Amino acid sequence: PGISRAPEQAPAPPAAAPAEPAPKPRSSAWLWKPMSISVVLMVGQQLSGINAVIFYAEPILKDSCFPGSGSAGALLVAGVQAAITVASAPLMDVLGRRKMLLAAAACMGASQALIAVFFLTGRLVPGLALAGLVGAVASFSFGFGAIPWALMGELFPMHVRGVASSVASLTNWAMSFAVTLAFPRFVAEFGEGGVFAFFSAVCAGTVVFAAACVPETKGRSLEDIERSFRQGTACPAGSAAQSGGLGR
Repeated sequence: PGISRAPEQAPAPPAAAPAEPAPKPRSSAWLWKPMSISVVLMVGQQLSGINAVIFYAEPILKDSCFPGSGSAGALLVAGVQAAITVASAPLMDVLGRRKMLLAAAACMGASQALIAVFFLTGRLVPGLALAGLVGAVASFSFGFGAIPWALMGELFPMHVRGVASSVASLTNWAMSFAVTLAFPRFVAEFGEGGVFAFFSAVCAGTVVFAAACVPETKGRSLEDIERSFRQGTACPAGSAAQSGGLGR
């Protein structure tokens, strides 16, 4: 009689490889940084008082005892605006956006301060009004006008640029409308000197903000700018803090 054998067992199937974890969604919290920068620059641009300077140039010059009707001074201001705008366009890629913005905001603040001093001192020096108006228009045309718009197209990645740019643009036009509407009322309430002193203070605040938070985008790719925001090194203040921490 044959010896019965136990049935052979089938080999166990190989163990399945552990499933790789699903990639975590990339956080979009960093987008608030470029959005905040763009919105603040748009607010600062309009609260710098450029609309008050341009729309009310002739009345201010008349009220400032400028010789003639004030039309000659208004034409001079318009000519300076056109000339500086044309000359400053190629400088963005030479000097850089950040440097031009800092210089323009600082010079515009000084120009608005000249107008404020003229009114606050009883209009004793009529030339201050013309110097302030020309300086403000030149500074705005040099960088304060175009650079916030240029940065808006460089700070945002492609997938959110449409929405983010719309928010920044809406902020700009809303502030422009508000300043144009409120300027005569604030002049009646606080006087010309007080209003232009406020414009000067806004420009000074913009200089501080730009120095601390606005990155230089000249010669950088959109990918590099996005990477720096994600890593927290885009803003000059953040980059300096991180460099200091690494150096210790």
